[in-house]
Amino acid sequence: MQEVVAIKALREGIGSSKSADVVWRQLRSGFSLACRSRAFELLVDLHLLRSSWVTDDEVIVNGARAGHPVRVLDLGRPIGEAEEGFRLAARPVKTGR
Repeated sequence: MQEVVAIKALREGIGSSKSADVVWRQLRSGFSLACRSRAFELLVDLHLLRSSWVTDDEVIVNGARAGHPVRVLDLGRPIGEAEEGFRLAARPVKTGR
């Protein structure tokens, strides 16, 4: 579920399904680690379609210095919302008796 939500957020954040798919291929191997550490910020170089997980402010600074347009995406919010929706849906329903 988290991967599906992340891909959707990438497509919306980048604005192109094809570009988002290129970026996703770079991120997929580290996605489970990102999920475990809850580190969901991502820096995307929109010109080169390169991406990296944001581990500190230096990642953003270095990305901006490259001179290409970059975008920082927070995948945590949509993933958190989806997880909360699944938790709510999985709760037992109380009956009136």
